[in-house]
This record gives sequence, C-alpha cells and structure tokens, in this order.
Amino acid sequence: MSTRKPSWIVGIDVGGTFTDLIMLNADDATVRLAKVPMTMHNQAYGVVAALAAAGAVLAELQVIVHGTTTTTNAIAQLGGKLLYDSVTRLI
Repeated sequence: MSTRKPSWIVGIDVGGTFTDLIMLNADDATVRLAKVPMTMHNQAYGVVAALAAAGAVLAELQVIVHGTTTTTNAIAQLGGKLLYDSVTRLI
C-alpha cells in the first residue's frame, strides 16, 4: 500500500454542451485538460468521462471542485423568460 499523498487538484465545469476538466499536479505543476460532451440524462456520466479522458486515478486526487453553468445557460438561452417566470411566481 502506497503512503504517497494524493497530489492532483481537479476542477470540473458541467455546461450545457460540454463538461470541461482541468487537473493540476500540486507537486510538479503538470496540467491535464479534458473536454467531453455533456450528458443530459445524468451529468455524473459526463464528469466520470472527463476524469477518464484526463487519465485521472481516483486514489491520486487530493480534491475535486465541481461547478455548473447549466442553469445560467438555460436562463441566457431563454432570454431571461425562465428567471422572470420564477420570480413572478414568488411574488
């Protein structure tokens, strides 16, 4: 069993079209990037696919930071109608 400390920091963004990933090795500043299609039926599949595309080994990951622009994209694509409808229902 390895006693080596996990050294990779991962950032993942799930967007409306793609899931983007950046991996940074905290020990030597190596960077890996991945871009895979977003999986609408279950966004977790896109996250797993991006990790695989970047060659991530889960035991070597120190932290995963996840964000999404899916809601922002939906609001922008609908010209604000979704936001307007949501707010007017609250009032």
